[in-house]
Amino acid sequence: MTDYVDDKLAKIQEAQEYFKVKEKDSVDTGKTISNTLVEKFSWLQGDIRKRMKIDVNSLGESIILDKQNFRETQISTVFVPGSSIYFNSKGAEKSGMKNIFIRGFRALDSSAWQNYIKEGFNIIQSTGATNIKFEDMFDTWWLIKSITNYNITVTSFSLNTSTTLPNLILVEPDYVSIRYPSEEDLDMYKKYELGSTVTQADLMNKLAKAFGQKI
Repeated sequence: MTDYVDDKLAKIQEAQEYFKVKEKDSVDTGKTISNTLVEKFSWLQGDIRKRMKIDVNSLGESIILDKQNFRETQISTVFVPGSSIYFNSKGAEKSGMKNIFIRGFRALDSSAWQNYIKEGFNIIQSTGATNIKFEDMFDTWWLIKSITNYNITVTSFSLNTSTTLPNLILVEPDYVSIRYPSEEDLDMYKKYELGSTVTQADLMNKLAKAFGQKI
């Protein structure tokens, strides 16, 4: 009989290899937050970025508020564990003082958006991962692991890292995309979650068992 630790490790390795491939998919395999709000949450067409506001409702839930049409969408219904999120570098290219004469204060808004992504990058740096650059945060699909009222935790198997991002990353809805999971994605996500339950004690016990068998 296969050792249960071996079984869990095999599941997480299978999931890792599966999601590594999907991380490199085109941005077109998902939809921008703007399109998602229109198609999935029945928002009206138009320049959603000008109308939206990240807020908290009377129940203390983080929401995306349509200031003109008085519609609100809970962020926890937009970000779903097992989904993937993508930050389009085109948004970063149009930000900062260098673009202010072309885009006005809009360029500074985009710069603020980059700073929210940089919060997640700084967390990665704090782990000592010097091989990961800020540019690596863009143009790849990050798997959403979990959600709180103000943050999401994401992971990249290609970069072998996880981080936490504020939900304020949604302030650029045309440059953030979401891809909801297929049945196969969910199956692999469950395998990943199961494999993640392997503890250090499990690994030590496995090592001790193997060492004992050799003796």
